[in-house]
Parts: sequence; C-alpha cells; structure tokens
Amino acid sequence: MACYKFAEGTVAGSYVFPTDFGWLYSVLFINESKEFVSNSILYNNGLVFDFQFERSPLDKKPNWKKDKFIAETISQIFLEHASENGIFSIYFFTCLPDGKDAARSKVFNDWYDEFDTENWQLINYQLIDPDDGNRMYYAGLIMHSSHPYFEEVLLAFEDYINTSSRNKIPNRN
Repeated sequence: MACYKFAEGTVAGSYVFPTDFGWLYSVLFINESKEFVSNSILYNNGLVFDFQFERSPLDKKPNWKKDKFIAETISQIFLEHASENGIFSIYFFTCLPDGKDAARSKVFNDWYDEFDTENWQLINYQLIDPDDGNRMYYAGLIMHSSHPYFEEVLLAFEDYINTSSRNKIPNRN
C-alpha cells in the first residue's frame, strides 16, 4: 500500500511527514528506559519506547477528510523503527485525558487494525479511576509476539500502571 514520504525529524527518534490535506504529522519514539530502571522486565535492556504522534496544521484551513495514507505511513515508520531496534523492543502509548482521549484511542486502534505489523501485538488498556467518577483513561503496549517475556511484561506493565497512577484500575482488552 502507498504511504506518504517521511523523514527523520530534528529530535532523536522522531519522524515527520506532511499530508495531502494540509497536516504535518510528527511520530516520536521516546526512550523511556530510565522510567523503568528499577523494574528489569519493563527496563528490557533499555529497549522501551513511548510511541507518540501528533499533528499540526500546515494550512490555515486543513482538510478534515479521512486520509487512508496516514495509517500506512505510521505503520511504515513503526516498522522501520522496530527493525532498527529489534523484535524485543517494547512500545507503549497513553492518551492524554483531555476529553478527546476516547476518540484518539479509537482512531489509533482503527489505524492499527490497518497496519501490516508482522507479528507485533497491540494490547489495549482502559484505566478506570474510582476517585474521579470512574473516568476512563487509555493506554497500550505493542510487543512482538515472540518476545520471550511477553506475559511477564504485560503483568509488570499492569502493576506499574496500578502503582504509578494512583489506584487507577487497569483492564486489559
């Protein structure tokens, strides 16, 4: 499938691409190993990345049409990064609780369903905050299905979420 041309960004671990509809996307892979240095499973020899992307308008009035090339471009960028870092890398993402987080999570999941991800598995989490009227937060992990500690990583991530997010209850989808 076709995708947009992309290039490395100015920040280490970042890529950028413009769309035909007036948007500039930035895709970032931020090494978060120092966050997990006390947990050897999540530290993963330093191969743990926060996977983020954002867009900004290039035009004063960007077009809001559905763009079939965005998912494929992000997929290609992800696979390029994964091929450089190996199949034992762990990627995680979170959606900021800004009222658009459920929609953003759905868009990401729809895009991911279109990815040809070569045995990379997406595991989604919905975090329920009982102290905030059972508000939902969204997070996820992407790991290769042959990671030798696949289940251990999932359990360690769930424990990390529960411990570090002030009693938000993780539910794996």
